[in-house]
Amino acid sequence: MFVFIKNWSFGIWPKLVLIFLLGILPLYGLSLAMSHSGTSTVQSSITKSVGASLQYYLSSFEAEMQKISDLKQAYIADDDFQKLSDLAPSMSPFEQTQSILRIQDRLDLLKTSSLYVDEVKVYFPMLHRTISTDNYYGVMEESEISALVLAQNNHWTLFHSQDKLLMAQVYPEPAQPSFEVGFALEIELSIPKIREQLNRTLLSGSGGAMLVDRNGNWGVIGGDGERLAESFDDFLKRPEFQGVDSAQGTVQDASGESYLVTFRWSELLDAVVVIGVPKHEVLGPLEKYRLWYRYQLLLTIAVILFCSYWIFRLIHRPLRKLLSALRQVERGQLDVQISDRSRDEFKYLYLQFNQMTDRIRYLIQEVYEQQLRSQRSELKQLQSQINPHFLYNSFFILRRMAQIPDIESVKRMTIYLGEYFRFMTRTGRDEVELGQEVGHSRTYANIQSMRFGSKIEVQFEDLPGEYADLKVPRLIIQPILENAYQHALEDRIGQGRLRISYRIEPERLSILVEDNGESLEEEVLDRLRRDMRHADHNEEVTGLLNVNRRLKLKFGEEGGMELSRSPDFGGLLVTLNIPLEWGK
Repeated sequence: MFVFIKNWSFGIWPKLVLIFLLGILPLYGLSLAMSHSGTSTVQSSITKSVGASLQYYLSSFEAEMQKISDLKQAYIADDDFQKLSDLAPSMSPFEQTQSILRIQDRLDLLKTSSLYVDEVKVYFPMLHRTISTDNYYGVMEESEISALVLAQNNHWTLFHSQDKLLMAQVYPEPAQPSFEVGFALEIELSIPKIREQLNRTLLSGSGGAMLVDRNGNWGVIGGDGERLAESFDDFLKRPEFQGVDSAQGTVQDASGESYLVTFRWSELLDAVVVIGVPKHEVLGPLEKYRLWYRYQLLLTIAVILFCSYWIFRLIHRPLRKLLSALRQVERGQLDVQISDRSRDEFKYLYLQFNQMTDRIRYLIQEVYEQQLRSQRSELKQLQSQINPHFLYNSFFILRRMAQIPDIESVKRMTIYLGEYFRFMTRTGRDEVELGQEVGHSRTYANIQSMRFGSKIEVQFEDLPGEYADLKVPRLIIQPILENAYQHALEDRIGQGRLRISYRIEPERLSILVEDNGESLEEEVLDRLRRDMRHADHNEEVTGLLNVNRRLKLKFGEEGGMELSRSPDFGGLLVTLNIPLEWGK
């Protein structure tokens, strides 16, 4: 090839043009490939960002629904609900009134605890009354009761009845023999609030979104969801998406506009969340960038034809500089910037190259920051799951002590509760000093000791002073103690024992919580270990898994929690590992 060019009868200028073209075209091919690769990466990042936004909405909504389900489930064991369900005729009018007022307070707590709850009411057949948050009135319609019983029987988290989106709780379970309704609880959810939160998943407020039951019994539509409903339905019915929990793809509306569609299935709700974003809004900037790259290529070829006579003086050196910069970018050095004092066309080429690297760095940083925000949101969500139900029992104990009266015990109890609330209401920080965390756990144990008395013996070792300043996530010890009381010691026959101690190693501090519970079976212990190893970040976690997740978020794989059987007590031994280097 070079011999042919050397012996070519044309002048030097066409030869230089041909040599330059033969040399520059492969380089531009490499640049085009790199641009295509970068574009694919950015497109993938944007797609993941849409999926992350959808997942965050679904996780938040599931958390709210789970919180409501936990509250309504707790009413089954509530003393006032039980009395009005089974003993209403034998109660005096004053007792009935007091129970109704307390129930209204509980219903109001359930309503105000979530922005999605619109109304709460409960019907007691023996009382022939329906109680709501601010009123009570007559008998609930038979069709309404039947709908609640049907939902309870089918284990529907949400269901649709009389143009309302509802949750139900019926006592006792309808499947029991000789079933008669003791009470029927109905929670009405706010469809406008659900739609408002659903609309926030849409980029720039355009596109459509749907939260729909897989069986088609109910649905909430946001944005342009009505117009895209048929397209969404066809998308979900595709064979490749059957039995799949999440997927992404594209659809077209009636006008032919393409939408990027993402869906996720919620096992808790047995429903699917689908969002569709106009493809031109998501990928439009990338298409514009490709067009500008083509213009740049054409302009560069024109410059080559015009300046080929000066190739050795004006092109050889700048080309070598550009090639060096491209190789650095190829090796992952995205902070490369080309500077040159020349005023020819290569200055424009260098400017475009610098803008490209700046843009790629910006997009990578944006994705990284979003990952950090998602991680922080998950930490906030996990902390908010800790729900101190034991406070109800504490207030009942305080009331009994005041009735005796036992003034000294009342004083101690109020001090403990005051310290407990002061710690729990500190929402400004995600982390505390270990000494403060241990002090809060002592307060919790003291409250429980006043509840159980000598039935449960608590051994709480003192924290070595040099470790009191270690920074740890809030609420990592109390949930372990709460788990021990609830599952191991509360119903234990005989003396219960609980010990909190510390093990100091060169690189880490371990906090050991062990009990002598008798109900811990090997299958349960193996299942808990397996859940901790394979817990997915998208699934709802509480209790022990909650603490383990937050320790992993803070300290990485070096931290976390270990579960085993206590060699001294025979119950569960929970070990919390805190790397000393991370906790400084």
